[in-house]
Amino acid sequence: MAYGGPKDEHGLTLKQRRFVDAYMGEANGNATEAARMAGYSQSSPAVTQHAGHEVLRNPNVRSEIERIYSSRVASRAERQAFWTDTMRSGAHEMGHRLKATELLGKTQGDFIARLEVDVKVDAVELTDAQLAAIAEKAHRKALAAANSVDAEFEEIGTENGDTPVLSSDS
Repeated sequence: MAYGGPKDEHGLTLKQRRFVDAYMGEANGNATEAARMAGYSQSSPAVTQHAGHEVLRNPNVRSEIERIYSSRVASRAERQAFWTDTMRSGAHEMGHRLKATELLGKTQGDFIARLEVDVKVDAVELTDAQLAAIAEKAHRKALAAANSVDAEFEEIGTENGDTPVLSSDS
């Protein structure tokens, strides 16, 4: 007998099976709650949380959770087949049939607006000297803006007779 007791066809012990069932069911994806429900140590919340985390790291447990999840979630083809059946069925109300038609169209990209734009841009080649001149001009503008702000603070200080001080309190 292996450590942890006998294992089922998916390589899970009884306690791991209870964890997976709880995790996919009543615990709603909460590993700590699933560990508590499966009977793992509850000596403290931290111990139960750690146990839940450790059980989730087990490859057999992860594989079983993924297997169950994939069997519960409809594939794209399954959803489209369901919507197609609903759309074609005379047994459903017209509103349901129209909604199924709309959902099919959305998943197949029928309602995507396409816009064709033809743009022509003339490429401009600049020399290193021209690029340097543009950078210098931008630098001068930035300095002028900074000096303008400094001048405004100086004016405020002279109006009050104080030197303006920037602080985190204001």
